Amino acid sequence: MIWVVRQSVHILCGLLVLVAFQGMLKAQTCTTVQGGNWSSASTWSCTGGATPPPDASFTGTIIINKAINFDQTLTISGSTSISVSSGGSIDFGNNKVLTLSNQQSAIYLASGSSISGGSANSQIVIGASPNYTFGPFNGHGSISGPNILTSSGLPVNLVSFTAKPQGEHVQINWETTWEQNADVFEIQRSQDLGEFTTVGKVAAQGNTDQHQYYGFLDQHPLDGANYYRLKQVDEDGQVALSKIQSVVMDNLTPSLELLENPIDGQVIRVAVRNLVGATYQLITLTGKELTTIRNHQSDATLVIVPVQPLSSGVYLLRVMADGEQLVRKVLVR
Repeated sequence: MIWVVRQSVHILCGLLVLVAFQGMLKAQTCTTVQGGNWSSASTWSCTGGATPPPDASFTGTIIINKAINFDQTLTISGSTSISVSSGGSIDFGNNKVLTLSNQQSAIYLASGSSISGGSANSQIVIGASPNYTFGPFNGHGSISGPNILTSSGLPVNLVSFTAKPQGEHVQINWETTWEQNADVFEIQRSQDLGEFTTVGKVAAQGNTDQHQYYGFLDQHPLDGANYYRLKQVDEDGQVALSKIQSVVMDNLTPSLELLENPIDGQVIRVAVRNLVGATYQLITLTGKELTTIRNHQSDATLVIVPVQPLSSGVYLLRVMADGEQLVRKVLVR
């Protein structure tokens, strides 16, 4: 079992790669840097392509650790997790409504946090009403932590779930932004989307309002198509299933996955499959190619060593094989 964090992108045009990756460096996150109005850009520090303040198009995680005045009516359509930390608060004032329309959205209030409002028309709506609606507020901290407000039946916010070939194996990774009374994650696999069987289990953190990263390595995937899903089980027996991810294990489909990311700038280790005779390029985001030395540790593992150590930043590893192009983003600490 190993833990790896990585992203992959298949593209057809080298110029489009550079544009796409600059906008996809990490998941969107906005964090309060000072107390103030939600609508003020100076209240927030945002990453992953998000522009402060979080608006209708936001998708990702909003972290509130200051006193925030919600001074508008807003509907956020993307899957969004709002985490109100100890000492953080949201005051909805009069007649303000926050709607998180995506069913996967949720609000977590840690101990010492609060949500309040000053009128019967101040509301939070999560999912398509009436899946979850909270209000009216009474102006005296009518919600206080710890609470989880979610339209789903389970108090776990799963923000990513991936399954990717890694040589002869399949690496499965997932991330949660908070958990409450979570017991175990079961990794399930099917060959035909019919019957799923459990191929592994990973214990959940249980109760946390912090990001958690999990990983599982399927060392014996099936030949051909493999369909994976995540079954999350709560301590009280409630169950939720993730979306399905597919992986093809054959002698034709090429694959390239980073074994470590970020790296220290000295060595890039990758797992390869069906890439005999492929050409490799390490390039900067501006398109400059860097000189490297390649060494196969095994049929499935390749080591790429830059002639000059890489400075901190983002690079692209581009591989061409039989007319197909694979690109992976390399992060250097």
